[in-house]
Amino acid sequence: MKPILVFVLILGWNVPHQSASAQTGQSPQSEWKKTVEAGKKEGKIVVSVPSSAELRKEIERVFEQRFGIDAELIAGRAASTVGKIQQEFKSGVRNFDLHMGGSESMVTGLLSEGILEPFESSMMISEVKNPSNWWGGHIWVDNAKRYIYSSQAYQTENIWCNTDAVKLDEIRSFNDLLNPKWIGKIGYLDPRTPGSGTSIWSFLWQLKGEAYLKKLVSQKMFISRDQLLVSALY
Repeated sequence: MKPILVFVLILGWNVPHQSASAQTGQSPQSEWKKTVEAGKKEGKIVVSVPSSAELRKEIERVFEQRFGIDAELIAGRAASTVGKIQQEFKSGVRNFDLHMGGSESMVTGLLSEGILEPFESSMMISEVKNPSNWWGGHIWVDNAKRYIYSSQAYQTENIWCNTDAVKLDEIRSFNDLLNPKWIGKIGYLDPRTPGSGTSIWSFLWQLKGEAYLKKLVSQKMFISRDQLLVSALY
């Protein structure tokens, strides 16, 4: 299950990225150049990312080649990363500049704690600010449409199956998961922690209702917070 990739800015970024163009009369392009130069002087940007070798490689390449700024990437599960950001924030440490990952942990763990800084002020270049240049326009996760920005509209992959044990035509809908033949053979990412497990659980709650979820649980599912373990079990 892949998370929707969203971005948040953590309070305490030392680069003067607040949109000062309105205050100084400078063009957005000039203000952007000033921000990049300030970033070069600071030396690096600290970014938390999901555990993805491909994503890590591309972010490092882009920051170095396009901006001449080193990116210190800290990879990990959203729950542990958000917990670390919370602890640092409460102790007055501002180590992270940018967080990328799934949306739920940001809402429950960062936005609710007042840790986030408005994202929109960092959109300085006109091509970026204009919603018509983005497919579907600007997509915001938070109700205020200021703090948590989504780079894409993406539906997570709901079901993985072991084709050595399951024929592809045996799972055609969510209702097929209630077949008694799958008792004790379904793994699920713990919906009690932020992540894809919670997202799909909420989706099923809305789509199928509470009665369906109770029946699904009665299938004696293996529930774990380890996504790799869940996907590898069967």
